[in-house]
Amino acid sequence: MKFRFLSAPTEVVVDGNGNIIALRVENTELYKRGEDIAAKGTGTHTDIEVDTIVFAIGDRVDETLGLPCSGTEYVKNPNPDPDNPGDEAYQVFDPQSGKLIDGYFVIGWSRKASDGLVGKAKQDGEKGIVAVNHYLEKVAPGSAEGAGAKIAALRELLKSRGVRFIEYPDIQKLEGVEKKEAEKRKAEFFKYSTDKDMLTAIESN
Repeated sequence: MKFRFLSAPTEVVVDGNGNIIALRVENTELYKRGEDIAAKGTGTHTDIEVDTIVFAIGDRVDETLGLPCSGTEYVKNPNPDPDNPGDEAYQVFDPQSGKLIDGYFVIGWSRKASDGLVGKAKQDGEKGIVAVNHYLEKVAPGSAEGAGAKIAALRELLKSRGVRFIEYPDIQKLEGVEKKEAEKRKAEFFKYSTDKDMLTAIESN
């Protein structure tokens, strides 16, 4: 097994018959980007001779959601929380204003995409909820007044940003479709395996 570091794939090279013969990579170098270390291309390339390529694609947070991003992650509070040290890791931070985005938190894979095992994400969720509860202890209780208008405004905001979202009636519709599919297949249960299939089932029923 051979590991090659500081290389960014740019092209799959094939021969005249369409067979894979090499993976072309751009040589990269490390540099400091804020508090993080990142890689940047040098403009030079190397061909690695191969006959098979298996794609392993990393994950990143959704930049269209509207929260400040840095690299593949949302920006978290860089300053220790004076009242509850550790909560800063879950608080969303606006680097332009230099202030917290009040009432916004990221937890689990939304805090750090695809990091660790399922058990680690569960533990992160538990710690994140503690941070949310610390915040709720300091704010006045909310009111249901005007809830309908607030929810409608949220829907319009998400639509304007191109975010495809679903609501509880969509979940009920999906569960009904999957139940019928299970009955048709004479199976104990049936679940769609991809987001695309689930959305198609919701939209076509």
